[in-house]
Amino acid sequence: MKRIVQSFLLLAFFGVFTSSANAQDAPDFTLTDLDGNEQHLYTYLDDGKAVIIDFFTTWCGPCWTLHQTHVLEDTYQQFGPNGADILMAMAIECDDGTTLADLMGTGGNTTGNWLDGSSYPYVDLTTDELSVPTSYGVSAYPTIMMIRPDKTIRGNLYGSVPSTVDSWSSEALNVIEPTAGVDMTGFNAEFRSPACGSSMATMSLMNKGDQAIEKVNVVVMVDGSEVSNSDMDLSIGSLEIVDAEIPIDGLPLGQDSDVELIVTPEGGEAATFNGFVAQAASTDNYVTVKITGDGTAQLDGTNWEVVGSNGTVYGSGDIMNNEVIDVKVYVDEVGCYEFKIADPFFGDGLSGGSVYVETSNGDVLMDASNFGASASADFYASTVSSVDAEDIVLSSVYPNPSAGQFTVTLSDDIQLPATLKINNQLGQLVHTQVISQMVETIDLDVKSGTYVSFIEGKNGKVSVENLVIQD
Repeated sequence: MKRIVQSFLLLAFFGVFTSSANAQDAPDFTLTDLDGNEQHLYTYLDDGKAVIIDFFTTWCGPCWTLHQTHVLEDTYQQFGPNGADILMAMAIECDDGTTLADLMGTGGNTTGNWLDGSSYPYVDLTTDELSVPTSYGVSAYPTIMMIRPDKTIRGNLYGSVPSTVDSWSSEALNVIEPTAGVDMTGFNAEFRSPACGSSMATMSLMNKGDQAIEKVNVVVMVDGSEVSNSDMDLSIGSLEIVDAEIPIDGLPLGQDSDVELIVTPEGGEAATFNGFVAQAASTDNYVTVKITGDGTAQLDGTNWEVVGSNGTVYGSGDIMNNEVIDVKVYVDEVGCYEFKIADPFFGDGLSGGSVYVETSNGDVLMDASNFGASASADFYASTVSSVDAEDIVLSSVYPNPSAGQFTVTLSDDIQLPATLKINNQLGQLVHTQVISQMVETIDLDVKSGTYVSFIEGKNGKVSVENLVIQD
């Protein structure tokens, strides 16, 4: 029963739909889909859901064009039973001569595989069931309708509403009614990895109730045990969907975790999300930072730093044009740290350069060039070598890099006199001297390269610094 789709352009560009269809209640039907499940229209409507019906044929070119946008599938995934659960979608093939092979794209009367990548129900009408599209006044394909929960027809949405997920969900929000009180659901949850003791989950949260949400309680469970419990302000109005960032605190350091996140709105029932959070790479007491600036790094204001969880900066610098940086950045305590690089002015990263950071174990934390406006990577320092963490302090050696002349400003924690030792990358001692004042100048007559300065005070306090010597 092929039909000429001459009226398609009118439907597509003007959203024409008969006034009689808009005025009447949607005719009820019960059809069996390809999986053998019954699809009863009024069951979904009585449950408060909007229903999208796609009347199509396998040989219809415009139907296939719409299908290839995946807009109905994406809408169904986000707002159907596995998402916000505010609507249902189904596709009804209206040619009684269509075969399963046609629907799968292998028959002689098809434009492609309709079932591939589609999870909403498909119905292939028999001759006895053709009264369903007739009762809806379907005369061209595709005809796509949204049925309100009150059983009235919203209209033909193809053409009259932009074919985007947001537009379909907005239409559904316009026709459904809120439930009583607070009724929160969540979907599209993603857990940030790698993390270092804490992470962040991003998700969409919807309040299907008629009472606004102002606060939620967040419980983090790892291996069945509660590791954190906190409240956070989060405003979600009635029938409103928000993209939320939920903190995941209390994760075991250095241990990958299967996480259960329980988000409970004040006055409502909990929504539970499960995910996996990989912990940041472990290192000893340093990471290696290698940066090659491009021709506009200085103009862009490109800069980097290694910072601890308490805000202490262990290494940092502005990146000059075409500058080559190759340093080891040492930290002074076991715990979590972050390498950060930023291009605050133009946001195009080091498009003509590169940034490479690795742990003492050779694990790559970052390997990038055009990182955009900023990039970061966490790491976990599992040891501070043979020196106790509480004995390592931060002194200042500048300028760094230099041609060999440095000024050392000691930490107040280092008791004089102190001993300075300079080792090359092979661990060989290349310079030693006694430092007898808090600010002292050193002059190294060595080849260009990267060296490690080790300053030990009389009281055992130690400062470790990477030195870069350039010709």
